[in-house]
Amino acid sequence: MSRLKTLAITSPKAWVTMTAPVRLEMLEALRLLGPCAIADIASMLDRPADALYRHMDKLVRLGAVRELEQRKVGRRLERTYDVVADHIQPGFRDGGSKAANQAYDHTVKVICKIAGRASRDAAQSGQLKFSAEARTLAAMVHHGWLTPAEFARARGLIVELQALLGAGRRRPDARLYVIASMLLPVVRKRGARRARVGASSSSSVVGVAPAASAGRSVRSPRSTPSRRAT
Repeated sequence: MSRLKTLAITSPKAWVTMTAPVRLEMLEALRLLGPCAIADIASMLDRPADALYRHMDKLVRLGAVRELEQRKVGRRLERTYDVVADHIQPGFRDGGSKAANQAYDHTVKVICKIAGRASRDAAQSGQLKFSAEARTLAAMVHHGWLTPAEFARARGLIVELQALLGAGRRRPDARLYVIASMLLPVVRKRGARRARVGASSSSSVVGVAPAASAGRSVRSPRSTPSRRAT
């Protein structure tokens, strides 16, 4: 059975349940590996397989993952799974509600947690390199002003980068990387009127975090300098 192109999750509560850190990583693994067994997912995530079964059951009940046929491995049978759609995104009935915004915030925090875990493990094994000859790290935070059209363009570049990573497969000269991307409004709490959060933009659950569009903000003649490690 082929995947859907997009699956929209309409309940903020279901979205939060689906995007628990381990489950979000499992969805990513399925997206990259294609139909596979829990043992394959555990190998990619470097986690014990026994700890993933209950999370897989939850993803199946939520409708994000479907069970496929069983396959024989040695003397035993193992169930294979696949994601229902290439892109899973929020499609809440009221995208600007408190519950929706809490769900978006939860997702951003989970993405940061996953990236932080990957950075910690890479640093502990000496894999973070920042020399011109062998660089493995690119990171930055940057503030700037965007019009709605410019926001759409910036988000398109993030989606394009996601597609670049998603198109890769295991090759002798390639290694696994993770990118944590988000583009969201900054709310000033001093000296400026708070921006009203509006409807969310559509995005994939893997690779691109949900971002809400902001109302009119106070403009400045220049952007805040970025702090980067690139």
